[in-house]
Order: sequence, then structure tokens, then C-alpha cells
Amino acid sequence: MVVESPSDVYKTGLRVCRMAKSESNKAVANLMEWIRREPHWGARFDAIQGSHTAAARAVSGLSNEGLLNVLGQEGAGVLYGCVFEDLAARRFNDVEGLPHNIVDDYLKCRGWRDSVPSRRYLATLRDTRMSLFEVSAVMPGKWVEVRDRLRGGEPVRVFEHLGSKSLVRWDQLGARVADYQGQKIFTGVMLPFSIEQSGTLLREIEAKFSEALSDRGLQRSSASEPEADVAINDVLTTLPPVFTSYWLSRYIAADEAPELVNFEGNALVFTETRFAVRNGSAEHVVARLDTLPDWRRVDDVPPAWDWLGTPTLTREAQNSAATGYSVQTVDPDTGKQVLATLRLEKGALHVSTNSAARMKRVTELLEGALGEQISAGLTSMTPAQGASRQASKRRSVKASSRDEIPPEEAAAIVQQYFDRHYRDWLDSALPSLDGLSPRQAVTTESGQNAVVALLKSLENMAARQSQQSSQPPYDFGWLWQQLGLAARHR
Repeated sequence: MVVESPSDVYKTGLRVCRMAKSESNKAVANLMEWIRREPHWGARFDAIQGSHTAAARAVSGLSNEGLLNVLGQEGAGVLYGCVFEDLAARRFNDVEGLPHNIVDDYLKCRGWRDSVPSRRYLATLRDTRMSLFEVSAVMPGKWVEVRDRLRGGEPVRVFEHLGSKSLVRWDQLGARVADYQGQKIFTGVMLPFSIEQSGTLLREIEAKFSEALSDRGLQRSSASEPEADVAINDVLTTLPPVFTSYWLSRYIAADEAPELVNFEGNALVFTETRFAVRNGSAEHVVARLDTLPDWRRVDDVPPAWDWLGTPTLTREAQNSAATGYSVQTVDPDTGKQVLATLRLEKGALHVSTNSAARMKRVTELLEGALGEQISAGLTSMTPAQGASRQASKRRSVKASSRDEIPPEEAAAIVQQYFDRHYRDWLDSALPSLDGLSPRQAVTTESGQNAVVALLKSLENMAARQSQQSSQPPYDFGWLWQQLGLAARHR
């Protein structure tokens, strides 16, 4: 076996289990010990582990040891959990005379040592199949509601303390949901997938379902019939290595979530700078801004302007924008990009833009044009996504901390920016929609599915950001309404 002792398996594999009862933990530990004691179960554990890691090792060229090093201790624990749960549910006919299922074998030979709830748990684990779930609601620390994307049906409430603290709406999971002691629980490991990954995985599994049903002269629409249900269950039994392969691909590719960038390829950071206007200078400031090239007055009360332009991209910026989610706002009248917005309110100029680099440019422009009529700027930044993963993190520039923008005002700035961006987004041609706008795409069923996937990705990202920053997430509900997709926003 790859793992030298049962304690190694226990410490790595059991770490990721989330069972509510201590006797269940003990039963699992005893079953792991059974793997070590019985050579044929050890050999089968190794064979299953090989099937779970084969695709990842083939793509990466890594040995098993090398793969474990890439995974690290926590990732290796999840991998062992996947293999262990797969083994617990498998039935073998490879060697005549050997037991077919490890749980049956253990309960027959050693089950007398465990409590009745523990034995029931092991039997439940044996009979529960892995599936693909989508999170529809979360009560952190208590429960999570999930929808089975493979078998369909209404969302079910799973009582989960630890996992529910890290999950957000639209998260995609490979997991086992079981009925145990009167409630639904996750049996142990939960494999996270991106929405894009889960879509690809779903299509692959649906093809396997269709093939299995076709071999028996059945169709997917008859899946509720007993014979069809047996066929689908047989396919589900074979799927754990497929789930693990998809999960491992994240480590092999070493890809993080796509970076949010603006059109110039700079990391998306919602940036607000406030310049105090000298007493008596407001009229001069308004008059000067009205004459600046590329600045267009968009409102009179309070006075507000857009800075319009067509940025020239470097090759590095082009590459950055191509590999992330690019965000831009286009002025519908001129076709130029809105690089920044500016408003004069309460004796101060408030400038908003979406990157630190762009704010540097606009600050230099305004300081040069307005000179002594404005004071040094105070900047607040709210990263949309990045290494720090902390939104609403403010820092002052050329000013003392007592002048920081209030959190409520900073939140309003971000809200206004997103409102404006997504109003434009509704009618913007998107590469991910084959050049159609979201409004155009929803006129067909396939387009609706693509737009729903986009909205879920955006909403999931916002929920994850909110979880890390302890700030309310942006409310995308109005977008679902605008696109006629409210019924699918549940």
C-alpha cells in the first residue's frame, strides 16, 4: 500500500470527514484498520487509488509520490477520503472466494465491536452513491440545501456544521448525501468544482447515462422506472474516479480562479479618490472640467463627468485580459470606454475607476489641470479579486487616517459601479455568448442556459467575495428579472 500504517490513513483521510457522531468516526477508523490487516483489501485500496489518480498522473507525468507532494497534506487527505469511500461502496468479483464488499466483510468479522449507530453508518456509506450537487441555499454553521444535478428532484437540506461555513450559493460539489439517524448528511469528502467544470462533468456523465440506458432499450425520460434506476445506479457506482480526476485537474494545472481585470489587463480594484476643493473654487473647478478633452458632463446636480477614451494595450495587457474575466464599461453615444467617473459633491471631487494604475493616471491629470484648487487626494480601494481576497480594504494616500471614506460611502460607490456596469453588460456582445448580448442570447434555450451559467458564476464569485470580506454581496436579482430568468434563480 502507498500508506504505510493505518494511522497515516486515519490522520489524512479522516481529517476531511464530517460525521456528527464520534462512534461513526471510530467505525471508519476501524474499517481503515481492516484495510491494513487484510492484504486483499490493501491491494484493492491501492488499485482504486491508481484509478483515481491515473488521468492526473498521465497528464502531469508525476509519480504517485510526486502527485501527493503537489497535493500537500490536506489535498492528500481528501484524495484518501475519495478512495476510501469508493472502496466502501464497491463490490468485487475479481478473485473467487474473496469477500465482495469491505463493509460486509468487516461487519461480519469485526462489526460486533461497534455500536448499532456505527454499524448503520457503515451500511449507509456502502449503499450511498456519489453525485454532483449544486448549492441553492446556506445557513452557515447549520445546514446547506443542495440540488442533485444528476438525479434531479427538489433541493434537499443537509445538516452540516463545518462545511456550511465555507459554502456559498451556486457552489458545485461532488459528494455523497445520505440519510442517517433521521436526517441527511454528507458522508465525508466534498470535492469542489467550478461552474464551468461542473458543466463539462455533467455532460460527460449524462452521455454515460444515455449509453447505459440505450444498452437496455431505455431512454433518459424513463429514468424513474425501476430498470432505468438500476442502470443509472450502476453508472454512479463507476463514477468516483471521474469526480476525483476533475478535482485533481485543478492541482495539476495550478490554475487559480480566473482573475478579474479591466480592459487594460490591470487587476480589477474599485478605486475612489476624494479631492477636497478649496473654499471658493467650486465654480472654477466646474468650468475647467467642462473644457478638459475627453471629459463629458453627464449630470448637473451634483455636477458629474465621465472620462472617455480608447486605451492602447501592451502585449502583456492583452494577454492578461485574455486569460481573465475582462470588465469594461462603454459609453453608448460615443462607443468609447468610460475610464473613470467624477462628481463634485459636498465640497469635494470624488473620482471612481477600476484599477490602481488607471487612478494614478487620472490623479496626475486632475492635479495638473486643477492645481491649487484641489487638495492632495485620499484614495480608498476595494479589490474585486486578488491575492489578499479581502474586499473593502481601505488605505489612505497623502492624508491621515481620520479622513478615510466611511464604509457606507465606499459600499455605495461599489454598488453604483456594479449597477452601471451590469446595465451595460445586458446589451454588450460577449465572446462567451458567441458575440451575442445577454438580452439577445436568452431568446433561445441554449442561450438561456449559457446566460444562466454566466449569472451563476458572477453571483457565486460575489458571494465568495462577501464571505471573505464580511460585506453584503452584490444583489444580482434584478439581472435575472430583466432577462426573464427569475424562475431559474432558485
